Amino acid sequence: MDYILSGARKPDAAVPSPIWPDEGVNTSKAVRVCIIDTVLPQTDKPFVDQVPRLLAERGWSIRKLAAEAGIDPSYLWKVLRRRGYKTAGARVAERTAVALGLPVDYFPEYREKIVIERIKADPAIRDDLYDRMIGER
Repeated sequence: MDYILSGARKPDAAVPSPIWPDEGVNTSKAVRVCIIDTVLPQTDKPFVDQVPRLLAERGWSIRKLAAEAGIDPSYLWKVLRRRGYKTAGARVAERTAVALGLPVDYFPEYREKIVIERIKADPAIRDDLYDRMIGER
C-alpha cells in the first residue's frame, strides 16, 4: 500500500482516518493511495510491546493480524510471546504496520534495518557516525 503523506510530523497525534479515492479515480495495478493530512506517528517502543496494545484497540487476534499481514500465525505468536528466540525483523514489522493501517516505518525494528543498510552502503556515513559517537565519550 502506498501512502501520500503531507503536513508536519506530529509524533503523538491520533491516527486519522484514511481518505480513499472516489470510485472514478484510477487505482490500477492494485495500488490504493491513502491521502492523510498529517504524517502518522512512529513509536520508539519495541514491536513486542506495541502490537498487543494495537491488537486490543482493534479487537483483533494474533491469528487475524497474521492473516492480514501474510505472516505465519505460529511465527507471529512466538515473536509476541518471545519464544524460540524469534524476533520481529524489518519485514515482519513492515507487514504488521501496513496490516494495521500504520506507516511502514511505525516500528523501530523497521527503521533500524533501514539505518543499518544505509550505514553499510555508504562508508562516509559510517565513518561520520563513528566519529560523532567517539566524540561523545
